[in-house]
Amino acid sequence: MSCEKKKAELYYNENGFPIITNSFKLDFIKEFLNDTSLAKYKRYSEPYVFMVNDDNKIYTITENSKIQNLTKTDYISLKLKIQDISFIYEQLSEDLKNENLIAHGLRSLNWDKLIDYHFENTNLGIEYFVSQDSIAKVEESLKDNGILYLSTPIFNKTLDLAFMDIEGSITGETIIFKKIEDRWSVKEITNEWIR
Repeated sequence: MSCEKKKAELYYNENGFPIITNSFKLDFIKEFLNDTSLAKYKRYSEPYVFMVNDDNKIYTITENSKIQNLTKTDYISLKLKIQDISFIYEQLSEDLKNENLIAHGLRSLNWDKLIDYHFENTNLGIEYFVSQDSIAKVEESLKDNGILYLSTPIFNKTLDLAFMDIEGSITGETIIFKKIEDRWSVKEITNEWIR
């Protein structure tokens, strides 16, 4: 009997389209993190991972010498060749949280359990749930191991293309992955930025 975690089962709706579960998304992220050299993040051997889901992000493309700004949904539709926008909306409505990563055995932190920032009248209040020494150790570990910020992956209906934004300490990129012979690889880096 193997101790390896079983991959998420796929379920299909009444139209025969896959239902993308959080377990399926987390398995994809785990596979990406097993070889971060798929992207430009070779220095991260065991990074801490944080989910950053910005559904209001605008993506810029140039087509026929014209610059266009697209919503996240329109950009994903274009890059993954998905005509059915509702399929994208369904996936975007189920954003992954850091708690999902932790429960799936990935390295992440739930900052809400360590520290709370809040306003008291007009002053910023900080409440620590652990010692400040512990927070300093956590910050040191983050610095030593690296941090990757990921968007929730979005898949096409045939589950052979995936979209994800990935950001390291100072650079980021939007990547389209392609599944070839049951393994994900980088098909295209469509967008790059520096913080």
